[in-house]
Amino acid sequence: MSTLLTAAGTAVMVVLGTYLIAALVLSRVRLRAPQTTVDIDGLWWVFLVPALNEERVIRNTVDSLLAIDNEKIRVIVIDDDSDDATAEVLATYDDSRLQVLSRRHPGARLGKGRALNDAARTINDDIASFGGDPDRIIVAIVDADGRLCPDALDAVAPMFADPLVGGVQLQVRIYNRGDGWLPRCQDYEFLTFSTIIQSAREHVGSVGLGGNGQFTRLSALRAVGEAPWSDCLTEDLDLGLRLAMLGWRNRFTSTTMVSQQGLDNVRGITRQRTRWMHGHFQCWRHIPALFRSDLPNRTVFDLAWYLIAPVMTLVVSVLFGIPALMFIGAVALAAWRQQLRLDVRWWMPLYALSFGPSLLLCGVYWRQARDISWWRAVLLAHVLAIYNYVWYVATWRAVARIIRKRTDWAKTARLDETVVAA
Repeated sequence: MSTLLTAAGTAVMVVLGTYLIAALVLSRVRLRAPQTTVDIDGLWWVFLVPALNEERVIRNTVDSLLAIDNEKIRVIVIDDDSDDATAEVLATYDDSRLQVLSRRHPGARLGKGRALNDAARTINDDIASFGGDPDRIIVAIVDADGRLCPDALDAVAPMFADPLVGGVQLQVRIYNRGDGWLPRCQDYEFLTFSTIIQSAREHVGSVGLGGNGQFTRLSALRAVGEAPWSDCLTEDLDLGLRLAMLGWRNRFTSTTMVSQQGLDNVRGITRQRTRWMHGHFQCWRHIPALFRSDLPNRTVFDLAWYLIAPVMTLVVSVLFGIPALMFIGAVALAAWRQQLRLDVRWWMPLYALSFGPSLLLCGVYWRQARDISWWRAVLLAHVLAIYNYVWYVATWRAVARIIRKRTDWAKTARLDETVVAA
């Protein structure tokens, strides 16, 4: 059994490792800048901030957006029937650039997609105040705990010089990553794996859109339909797929970033990842249309690979999870019997399967993060091997939810934070 699992795990590691190495190589290659065909100085920026019970974080987010040095910005906070002090916090602002869109029962709390669609209708109804040209109006989504870098618009605007670019996704970081191992693990995910894959997908034409730090051209949203965001639990992934199949190009940049609050408890992370995985499965409905689309074969293949990734997670949870449990159980049993002997030929393959994947990216994170020592990065790689079980549990939970036909969702809880100067 051990030999079979080792062989199967090695095969999976070869496939995943080859994909990751190819992505790492591609991520290092810079794309040639397109010739400017759109007046980027004439762009309007409309920031949408979905808010449901966000009194703990909303002030810092709104302050940071209103502090952006650009006259052509508007901030629309969508209060989705909050029953905490979110509305009271927003009422303290006296700024013509800020608009609060209040949604109330029974039309509220029906998902992030519907809240964003209400805001999109508000923009379309008032399009004249933004110059009237949907090609020059950029709609940006910033979560209620999101913080944009001050130079974000300077980095994003040139990408929209290409009229075929429909969306741009920023790199994501965790701003409270120094508060514990769990926030640090989430920062590792975004800075290492997500950034490498998204940078590589720039060359393949398969960049995905995320819910935070997502910029989309209004004309592209209109091309999707009157309600561009769906009821999918990952409405951002769903939108990115539909934009690509309509011929729009999605871009990614790591030259600037949006930072967000990391969760500090396993239960909250598991619930959040379960929602992500459930939404991922929901997007499978686009696979037939994807293969019928006019997209290049390389784009179709990578998008399809990304969509079926949860299946690989299920496989990995068995191939990597069982060896890890066998390793821990055997060591514990031998220690209890006082017969602990470290036979390299036995435990080395199990160790490689259990900790090898996260160790491969350890050096990349250490160089990119710049705020963690080498030995802590190595230790983090081992912590991540355990942290990955959250993804395994979340994926199996998502499968169970689908079998039970559950579509409800749980909002991510926020942590208290100190109000800071913009």
